Amino acid sequence: MAPLFYRRSGPTDTSTIAFPLYWRFWSAERSTTILFPLYFGFRRPTWEGSFIFPSIWVSRGLGPEAGTSHFWFVPFWESQVKRPGDTMWEVLLGALGWERIGRNRYLKVLFIPFELEPVFCRPDRLVRPHTQTPARPQRARPEHADVVTQRIDQPASYTPYGSSSPGGKIDKGLHGLV
Repeated sequence: MAPLFYRRSGPTDTSTIAFPLYWRFWSAERSTTILFPLYFGFRRPTWEGSFIFPSIWVSRGLGPEAGTSHFWFVPFWESQVKRPGDTMWEVLLGALGWERIGRNRYLKVLFIPFELEPVFCRPDRLVRPHTQTPARPQRARPEHADVVTQRIDQPASYTPYGSSSPGGKIDKGLHGLV
């Protein structure tokens, strides 16, 4: 018959068991903690999560998955951040819910998702504030920096962005696509 308490400690990992209620396995990269049946906790290289009795699950991303999270109180509420800026929530296992994926938005009513009008996104807001890199010093712009496309058949004096081209046609260049 196995002992009711076991503990082992090594240079890189630790195991503790107080059978049958407490189990703890730990290493630098991952860990598992169980306080049966009230709490289950897990940590892996890209996420960590906890289950709390009777029906609550909480997790968040680590490392490359940082900024993601998931909260679930079954069957009443679920919310999730699948990637930074993309959010979702649902009530009563999806009977009512809302989700945003990039610019796209969805409303869920009686388990049926309806696509809503996309959110307008200004070009200067494409990088989300919590993922921005530190500001770089501004460099002096050369005179030709405003010319996005230079056609071989256009003279060097050609300027896009709504100015008249030598052929008399209005050309908005790439600026008209934003």
